Amino acid sequence: MTNLTEKETKMIAAFIREGVNCMGATSAEGLLDDNMTWMSATDLCMELGWTKQEVGGVMSALSEKGLIVDSGESAREARDNDWYASEKAILAFFHLA
Repeated sequence: MTNLTEKETKMIAAFIREGVNCMGATSAEGLLDDNMTWMSATDLCMELGWTKQEVGGVMSALSEKGLIVDSGESAREARDNDWYASEKAILAFFHLA
C-alpha cells in the first residue's frame, strides 16, 4: 500500500466519496465497474476548502504515485480538466469512503 500524507488521504477520500455518491457503490469492485470518481481542481477546492495551490500540489503528488489520472478534458465542459481515482487508488483506499 502507498503511504500518504494527511492531505493526500483527504483528497483520495474526496475522489472516492464522489464516485460512491454518484453511483452508490458498496465495494471497490463496484466502483471499478463504473468509475465515477471524476473531480476537477475547482471541485476539490470547494470540497476540501483548500487554495488552488494546495490542491495542485497534492494532485501532483497523487498523480506521481499513480493514484489519480488526468482525463485530459472535462466532460462537463468545465474550464479545468476532470481527474479520476485510478484502479490502484480505488482498491487500496475504498474504505475511506
